[in-house]
Amino acid sequence: MPHGDATQIGDRGVSLSGGQKARAEKIQLPEEEERRHGTVGWRIYYEYFKAGSGIFIFLILLFLNITAQVAYVASDWWLSHW
Repeated sequence: MPHGDATQIGDRGVSLSGGQKARAEKIQLPEEEERRHGTVGWRIYYEYFKAGSGIFIFLILLFLNITAQVAYVASDWWLSHW
């Protein structure tokens, strides 16, 4: 900020509150974000699902989703041949 915590923000000249001043002082923005190239490994996906509801629940939900999709397609197919 050009004038530090005394910088006025917005069209009406509102300045930062005490809490906002404290947070603004702590923030240190990097010059430029680092980018990483590559792929995400299967272990990361495993840890992600394990942290959610667990692999078992995920597999049950996946099975139910696939079953529902098959039922919709079979229903359309049946109606088209009826």
